[in-house]
Amino acid sequence: MKIKLVWDVMTPQTRSIGKNTEITHVAQLMLEHDVGAIPVVENDQPIGIITDRDIVIRSLGKGEDPVGHSVEDYMTPTVVTVREDADLQECLGLMEAHQIRRMLVVDAQGKLCGIISQADIARETSLRDKAELLEKVSA
Repeated sequence: MKIKLVWDVMTPQTRSIGKNTEITHVAQLMLEHDVGAIPVVENDQPIGIITDRDIVIRSLGKGEDPVGHSVEDYMTPTVVTVREDADLQECLGLMEAHQIRRMLVVDAQGKLCGIISQADIARETSLRDKAELLEKVSA
């Protein structure tokens, strides 16, 4: 059986934003596209990610009104990426090691080309790998 690669199961990324994008616009995009995370890019290279949880915890959780704030105020600036031609086991290992639920996928030049989530990998891996990923990411 052929080893699956990241590009076999990733969601090709068509939507990304810059760090100066207003939070209200980000929330509208999330609603419109039914997503909970949007990559933040500069020159087509990922510099962070913003999630619906980031917005809630980092603004409302502190009693701040997010209106008027930019992505840079609430995004997660550390980004872990995986190459589109990596095998799923490598991606799985990175997600476990960094305890993350979504990975940004880059091409050979480091440009954003997609996103891969726990759910994407779960559809393609063994029950044992699914359980291990869930345990390590949720710890």
